Amino acid sequence: GYSIQMSIRVLSIVKKRFAVISQRITLYKDGALLQQNSKRYSLKHAELCDKSPLVILHGNQVIKGEVKSSGKWVYEVSFHLDNISAHLLFEAKTKGWKGRNPGGDWWAVILPRATVKGILNVDDQKIKVNGIGYHDHNWDVRPRVARNNFGWFWGKINFKTYTAIWATIFEKRSCGLPILMINENEDGFINILPKDIVFKGCDVKRKNRRYIPSHFNLTAKTEHINLD
Repeated sequence: GYSIQMSIRVLSIVKKRFAVISQRITLYKDGALLQQNSKRYSLKHAELCDKSPLVILHGNQVIKGEVKSSGKWVYEVSFHLDNISAHLLFEAKTKGWKGRNPGGDWWAVILPRATVKGILNVDDQKIKVNGIGYHDHNWDVRPRVARNNFGWFWGKINFKTYTAIWATIFEKRSCGLPILMINENEDGFINILPKDIVFKGCDVKRKNRRYIPSHFNLTAKTEHINLD
């Protein structure tokens, strides 16, 4: 019943001269938020590689990814922040993809779906992990990107043999550009064009000082796909 998200964000004010790196961990149990922890690092305490997924913070390897002889991406993910720690192994189940968003920034989903095994520790409780994981990466998100859109929604749906990853980037407050990719386990992906997608956020409620839809309607229909 546990779900955990770990993110690393790099904020650069002057390229390669001033950067703040933040690590954030969010933990859920049966859909309810348990806790959220974060920590900041300076660039001198971090090693970031632009050739492969490799992140080292304060001398500790957090992410290391490589392509095995089978052609699959495999990640080692380790972190320790306050009372939460984990050592996890991700192995890709689908092919990844990347693309450029309307604002000019880039979005790559290297692991649309992965098997995840390892150990999660919460308050000294050791939990054996055998689950489903995901990894994406955004970059070149410049100030003009924020000026050119009003935010976005995104999510993923894991079926038995397929994974659907969707997003809507709002070019206007009332008008969004929908994105939908369908991945098949042990196979490739299908890109659904925006004209074939209908996306609606429904039953909007105020939470954490924001108005957030409590559920979404997502439909897509093409010659090969019928999703509702």
